[in-house]
Amino acid sequence: MTLQHFFRALLKRRPTRIGLTVILGLLAYREGHYSSSGPSQWTVKHEIIDPSSSMSSGHQIDSSLLNNATASAKFAYAYSIAGCTEDSCVGYILNSVVASAILRRHNSTSDIVLIVRMNRAVSAEQLPPEQEQWIQKSGIRLLYVPKVAQDNFATATLEKFRVLELLDYDRVRFFDADLIPLCNLDREFMDSYEGRLQGFVGKRGTVAPITGSDFMVTPQRGLFARTMNLIDRARNRQDADKGGGRWNPKIGWGHEFQPGEKWKAGRRSGIQWDFYGATVDQGILYQLFRYEVGSWSDTSAGEHVAWEETDELPAFGNNPEMISDSWTPLSNGRWAKKLPPEPQGWKRAVCLKLGKYDLYNFHYNGNKKPWRTPVSADKIPASLEDPSNSKKYWFYWLGVANRTFDLQFPSSFVPGEAKNSSTKSASAASSAGNPLGYSGLHDANILFSPDTEIPRPYLEDYQRTAKSNNAVHVYSSVIELLASACL
Repeated sequence: MTLQHFFRALLKRRPTRIGLTVILGLLAYREGHYSSSGPSQWTVKHEIIDPSSSMSSGHQIDSSLLNNATASAKFAYAYSIAGCTEDSCVGYILNSVVASAILRRHNSTSDIVLIVRMNRAVSAEQLPPEQEQWIQKSGIRLLYVPKVAQDNFATATLEKFRVLELLDYDRVRFFDADLIPLCNLDREFMDSYEGRLQGFVGKRGTVAPITGSDFMVTPQRGLFARTMNLIDRARNRQDADKGGGRWNPKIGWGHEFQPGEKWKAGRRSGIQWDFYGATVDQGILYQLFRYEVGSWSDTSAGEHVAWEETDELPAFGNNPEMISDSWTPLSNGRWAKKLPPEPQGWKRAVCLKLGKYDLYNFHYNGNKKPWRTPVSADKIPASLEDPSNSKKYWFYWLGVANRTFDLQFPSSFVPGEAKNSSTKSASAASSAGNPLGYSGLHDANILFSPDTEIPRPYLEDYQRTAKSNNAVHVYSSVIELLASACL
């Protein structure tokens, strides 16, 4: 029943019940529109086809289901790209399209969000229409955020924290723009939502205690601002022994390691903020999860280790190692306690088994990106004979996306990165498919420079405006119906 049919039926009832019923109806509409646990309107309306089979016919999504203004599901996967010019982000856009094709074909009902920041050097405020059409036809929700005064790789990595602003969703899982899932990972949203995982989920990397390429959050109002304030707070330190406005590996983004405390990665450990990416996104993410939020899950290597903020106080005795193994001191003066493992708890989804490895994603980091070469129809495999070949896997699903979403790709085209892939200059790197290169990643003070503008809250207000406009439309419809009934 549509909203209009609901109110027409309502008007046939006794007048004394109308007021209460209108209120209950509006509440039910709001709850159903923003928090429904039922099937989302992103459900793909085509048959599920064996990924190893050849697809010669098109399978299209009903375009009437596409709506970028508001969320349509409880959960979302999110990508972010920054520093985009006319063609510099094409490869990353195609990667999000590939991810959408994989998720839809495997029956995911979660939204996919692409957050885009255009380059300050270009006048355009949006991507070219053709690229926007690829995104929208693929069922991806496109959100723009403001340009910054100076584009660099460090500030580009900060845009991933915008997922904290996506208040339309109960959970959001961020993926690096060069990563794709290999199957439907929606179950992990429910694992978090139902308590088998915490509301914030991360995992260790090989050389860092947390990776910024894949993590899950529970969006909360004000948490993005609080996260960016970690940078402001570090910039404004006046004490010489605590950094004096420069990067200090002893205190990092706010937490000074205690005796016996250490961070642990797959191949390394340490007692100060000297892990890979500590001065940019991975350091900020570690401070946020471990010392600000406190209650989070670490799902490294398919195992689940969880911490939870508690009223208990630790008793270390003669074992200071417990600070890193069992207890975490939080920035609010409280403690987070390591929880005992649950025998029947969370288990990671396995999408692809390759020998002893259980894979759930492909991460095309560094020079592994398939879009570093020209894209043409003759590169599209008709079937997946060897799914372990990650580049062929990507091109195969790009072909699936082209047919499934009717994207009408040209027979060949050259993404921005491929145009300059043979050029080694820094200027070419910054204009290529990694639009901002990796310049500054190893400059410990890049986020302390006054020329580096820290992103400010934006999407919280954007979504509130979208919801407000929608509410105005709903209430206007109600008034019109009531008025027409009285004529």
